[in-house]
Amino acid sequence: MAGGVAPMSDATLEVVDLVKHFPIGGGLAGSGGGVVHAVNGVSFTVAPGEVVGLVGESGSGKSTVGNCVLRLLEPTAGTIRLQGTDISHLSRRALRPLRREMHMVFQDPYSSLNPRMTNGAIVGEPLRLHGLTRSAAALEARVAELFDQVGLNPDLRHRYPHELSGGQRQRVGLARALSVGPSLLIADEPVSALDVSVQASILNLLSDLQEELGFACLFITHDLSIVEYFCHRVAVMYLGRIVETGTVAQIFARPQHPYTQALLSAAAVPDPQVQRARSRIVLEGDLPSPIDIPDGCPFRARCPLEHESMPRSEEERPELRDVDGAGHLVACHLARRGREVPRIASAEPAGSRNAGS
Repeated sequence: MAGGVAPMSDATLEVVDLVKHFPIGGGLAGSGGGVVHAVNGVSFTVAPGEVVGLVGESGSGKSTVGNCVLRLLEPTAGTIRLQGTDISHLSRRALRPLRREMHMVFQDPYSSLNPRMTNGAIVGEPLRLHGLTRSAAALEARVAELFDQVGLNPDLRHRYPHELSGGQRQRVGLARALSVGPSLLIADEPVSALDVSVQASILNLLSDLQEELGFACLFITHDLSIVEYFCHRVAVMYLGRIVETGTVAQIFARPQHPYTQALLSAAAVPDPQVQRARSRIVLEGDLPSPIDIPDGCPFRARCPLEHESMPRSEEERPELRDVDGAGHLVACHLARRGREVPRIASAEPAGSRNAGS
């Protein structure tokens, strides 16, 4: 088991001990050189047709993981397999035939679209590059079909991105990503830049398309309420590592890692009575620097339960352990098979969110 995650031979995506470091030049003020440890040994799988949520606060490394999977960034170490093929260090030429199997929906729907191209040309570009249409008429028909599929008037394909609303632009980005029928979609905060009134419609569309087309999805977000609605499994990241992973029901009903408990306490609940009765867990202390990650448990300086695992937490980094025999993995020294990590006093009671609904 690499990083606590058993390999899956039939997985759409398999990531094993992924590492990404960014060197820092000595010319930056106050840097003195060094390395930013953005991702530090991340392992997970995404099965065909499965949606896995990768969550964590800003700076946790979740977007870096997505960019490494898509090979927009070169991994420092580790293995990335797409449908069984190792793509970790393939050349651009060798990777090109596999590009149609994986696409990304970016966070900012405007900056991810070429302002000099019409919306139709943007959506049709992957089809043209991969040679998936035999004529200009066939390309035009396929683009119109994709616009209709994502809920856009096909006439909008003749306009430019600046003429559309934010929600319409994100639909164009989604149509482009799905144009070549990828087996893996990476959605990096796909609704965080949109108005709240538009977010639900985009999420509903994405959910319907995922169910209809059956693609696997790595859904990167900081919003746990979206994860509960949209995902099958969850992986929680902190400072470049996965600290807890399991099904949505496992994570939301029985969060084990203190960091996961704190994240859940910050997520809004749609029931006003439940929301008023909840208490927010406020973590004290600062997030450790990714340039100088402390020894032992990287969360110990902010952990409300830190005193219960001293001095082990100062000396030994906790590995992911299966706490229930059903794939609920937790990286905490207090986690034991058959024994739950103590819940932080102000954490909401188990089951208050109707987990898995």
